[in-house]
Amino acid sequence: MRVIERDGWTVNVEIYPSDTGGWFLQIDDGRDSATCWIEPFDTEQAALDAALHAIDAEGIDTFIGPDSELRYIFDS
Repeated sequence: MRVIERDGWTVNVEIYPSDTGGWFLQIDDGRDSATCWIEPFDTEQAALDAALHAIDAEGIDTFIGPDSELRYIFDS
């Protein structure tokens, strides 16, 4: 898990192996809200790069949600 801080907000970037190969990515705001990518990435680094790009391009506040919210992204 990596902790990313931007503009006063903090999120946890979690990357974990898929049972069928590849790496899953989830960005968790620490308040029971998370954004999950459905398709696995080829490498752990590709997943991390996607997380950092999404945070920088969309703004970290995009990944801060109300309590108990789960959002899915369908393309990696």
